[in-house]
Amino acid sequence: MNYSREGIENIDKVKEQIILNSINVLLKRGINGLYIYASDDKLREKLMTIQKEKSKWTN
Repeated sequence: MNYSREGIENIDKVKEQIILNSINVLLKRGINGLYIYASDDKLREKLMTIQKEKSKWTN
């Protein structure tokens, strides 16, 4: 297989979409939930903010 970057206009957008798709699949497969640990402080804070916002919508 040839995995070339030629023809891809926005590499960063493609990378982001791959990561989001992977997370989407992992979240849908969890039977008892999924634990995500973010070693980056800023990412951890952002994930916690999103989680708190989502819990407001479901409760």
